[in-house]
Amino acid sequence: RVGEAADVLVRAAEKTGVSTLYHMAADLAFQSQKLQVAVDCYEKVVAAEPENLVARGNLASLYTFHLHNIEKAAEQFAALRAAEPDSPMHTANLAVCLAQLYRPQESLALYEEVCASDEPAIRAVLGRAELLLSMGEPDRALKSLQDSRERFWDTPEFVLSCMNTAYTAGAEDFAHEALCKLNELRSAGKVDEKAFRMVHTDEMLEMFKGVAKATQDRKQHLHTEMLKGRMPWIWAAQVSGDAVYWAWRARTQDLGWYGDDPVNRASFSVYATNGFHAREDEDGRRALLPLDCAPAGAPVVADLSALISLHRLGLLDLAAQHFGEILVPQAYLQTVLEDGRKMVLHQQSRKQTAERISQLVSAGTVATVDPEDGAADLPTVDEHSDSDAHRYHLVDLLEPIYAAGLVDDAAYERIRKVCGKPSGVNGDHPDLVRLQEIRVELSTLETVTTFGLLAPITEFYRVHIVGTAQKELNDRLEAIQFQDKTRTWHFELWDAVRDDARFRLVQHTVPPEMQDKDADSKDLLAFFASFIAEEKGFPLLADDRACQALRLNEAKDMACAACGTDALVRALLAGGAIDVPKAADAILSMMRWRYRFIVPSAELLKTLAAQYKKNPPGMPLHDTAEYIHDCMRDTGLFGGPENTDLKDSMAIRLYLSWLNLSAEFLVAIWSDDEFEQETAQRLTEWCVREFLPSLPRVVPGNIKVRTAGFANRLL
Repeated sequence: RVGEAADVLVRAAEKTGVSTLYHMAADLAFQSQKLQVAVDCYEKVVAAEPENLVARGNLASLYTFHLHNIEKAAEQFAALRAAEPDSPMHTANLAVCLAQLYRPQESLALYEEVCASDEPAIRAVLGRAELLLSMGEPDRALKSLQDSRERFWDTPEFVLSCMNTAYTAGAEDFAHEALCKLNELRSAGKVDEKAFRMVHTDEMLEMFKGVAKATQDRKQHLHTEMLKGRMPWIWAAQVSGDAVYWAWRARTQDLGWYGDDPVNRASFSVYATNGFHAREDEDGRRALLPLDCAPAGAPVVADLSALISLHRLGLLDLAAQHFGEILVPQAYLQTVLEDGRKMVLHQQSRKQTAERISQLVSAGTVATVDPEDGAADLPTVDEHSDSDAHRYHLVDLLEPIYAAGLVDDAAYERIRKVCGKPSGVNGDHPDLVRLQEIRVELSTLETVTTFGLLAPITEFYRVHIVGTAQKELNDRLEAIQFQDKTRTWHFELWDAVRDDARFRLVQHTVPPEMQDKDADSKDLLAFFASFIAEEKGFPLLADDRACQALRLNEAKDMACAACGTDALVRALLAGGAIDVPKAADAILSMMRWRYRFIVPSAELLKTLAAQYKKNPPGMPLHDTAEYIHDCMRDTGLFGGPENTDLKDSMAIRLYLSWLNLSAEFLVAIWSDDEFEQETAQRLTEWCVREFLPSLPRVVPGNIKVRTAGFANRLL
């Protein structure tokens, strides 16, 4: 009955104040899984006996591995390090904590201190390299590992880290050397034989197909649940292993067309809000009412989805001014560097080769040809594909330039190792010669470039690539730039949050019914802010309807229990913190990001129309019309009856709101002398033809018929 014994000792310690009793109580409380009791007792021990390193060590372990309070753990590791400055373990532990608190420079300084010792622990060496990778410095990370090569080269964990880091840094030769070393360790029995093995191309293709099928099935399940309002988009990002900011950027990227398949549409939408919630109106009737923002000066808890929205809209500072204090889950910090590392390009050589080839194409050194305009007649060098047509191979490309003395022996031997196909030279296809016009397939040209032989190849031959290859290079460089920019935004957001005292980082508590001892605490990342809002009784600011609904259902009597950035923009406008044009731009941005299901005001629509008085309606209103029709045919819109007196649905409520908004917009246009009559008439005609909402796809046919019957009269 260890738990009861712990309770007795706690009472004895409280009566006597003897720290030894607190220590004994803490030990027994830990054994009986009364973790908070153990923490409270250990805290009293270290307060009375600051030099009690055993209690501090136990306390640090509890905070780290059980309560996941990294800030508290860091305090204990700092005290342990101060008490035993010669212990590298304390310094390394503190470095880990500081990295998880997104204090990378302080963490790196501690790692450097530990790694500077004569016999650094491998944990510290690998931790430093991982931190440098997360900070976007793969070259420094690789150098740090190479400095410890002699000591750890026979350790599989170290060699694997060397290989991955080398690829990220673009050091293909060293990455290949590390791979060979891993294979050597596997043969020696130091690595599980099942850890990696060579496979035939056909088997590899089957493996890729299996992975692709599993990925597609997961996507289908996640977004089907999202359409039903049961899964936050951040949770989908976590399950897919994506960095959250990257997942947001991918969802909201500019798309010309993305089809009507519900799952595909859900993949490129953010179900930011339902727009309304069932509660009592001023007359005491239950109705679907718009979500209101918490009043100025009322602290809120901000979800990661809302933080990203505010950051991209440039409203972080104004939001902090409005609320006075914004609570942010401290656990978000533990994902900052991890997500940053996910957005580092994992094979730098792909960027380097694309840039080098593109530069030569731009300079005209490598020419582009149309496959249907003579390219088929050029001798083609292709090492990697199996074609029925004749193809020269990599060895045929290399032999002439080697014979001409343009490549030294060492470089020739290095690239000869990857020449997997025999020569394509035969009686009908002679050797390639100097200044001959040839077409080189992109993958083969990339191989040559990776080995540093692009210059001699283009000097010896007249090299051509097909135009589609050039487009592929441009697309790849744009995708890399897209990824790098997203990574920059990610760190800008967290630098701003970390350095602003108005954003208070707080610990969350997982409700008992959602606790799973076998699960990673970060699996619930999407709900951390909801947990804090519930525990503290604060409003929730989230751009995800699943999180909003969770909070609204828990706080039925709270006037402003949850809202999104759209409601905050309206509140900032009403309070004079932003002007109408800025509010209109913010709402328009969210609509262009496909944030479902927000409703602007007539004032904001009129502001958009005013930008194109001479040529109405203008692109902003065109985009708004496209947005509302997208919302109306989205299967994620709820068409069933809600808990209101009229049993109306979110879909019909949204439809009527946009219909009313259209009428208010036209009245505002006609009553404003700044709009000429011709402009007002053109806007009216356009509004009737294109802007009026279509009937929601998800509501039953009989309701559509009834609604359509009075829509014209209502307008």
